[in-house]
Amino acid sequence: RAVLAGTTASAAFVAMLLLGIWLFIHMRKSKKATNDLNDIENVKSLKFDFNTIKSATNNFNEDGKLGEGGFGTVFKGKLKNGQDIAVKRLSGNSTQGIEEFKTEVLLVAKLQHRNLVRL
Repeated sequence: RAVLAGTTASAAFVAMLLLGIWLFIHMRKSKKATNDLNDIENVKSLKFDFNTIKSATNNFNEDGKLGEGGFGTVFKGKLKNGQDIAVKRLSGNSTQGIEEFKTEVLLVAKLQHRNLVRL
């Protein structure tokens, strides 16, 4: 009877230890993915100065307006090297916060679709 209790306790301890290790690894991966998503500084290709964007969109000309989103108006533009771009000009009265904006930028930067220009 004592042997059975010892074996059961040992098995329960090993099971709890394995569960703890699995949870630790899973939470660490999840936290790293969240940090990567929120790190807008990792998206190097999105860094253009304002004058470049202004020139590419012809001073945010209404003729180049593609639509409006939650953060502002989207304009079509063309860089000096001929690459087509879409630029979202933020609206001052946007109801969404900075974290939502960062998430949108990062998701769009990572999107790949035949109808989308790669950022």
